[in-house]
Amino acid sequence: MDQRPAQPPPDAESEPKLKIYFLPNLLTAGNLFCGFVALTKIVEADLTTGFQDIRFALGFIQLACIFDLFDGRVARIPPGF
Repeated sequence: MDQRPAQPPPDAESEPKLKIYFLPNLLTAGNLFCGFVALTKIVEADLTTGFQDIRFALGFIQLACIFDLFDGRVARIPPGF
């Protein structure tokens, strides 16, 4: 008798991994983008006219924190979910 374990076809196994590993990378890219925009707005800020640029940058920092929060959680989702 042959005792080889049954394996699913390669197409059925590879597609969910592509979908599930793309989202954490997308969230990381969103985090990177928000951090970059926040830094550029803080450097460009003209405090003589007000704090609008700083508030805008703080909003992007908060958005980057949200991306960072969900990045790790989404990356830990099991592939079969």
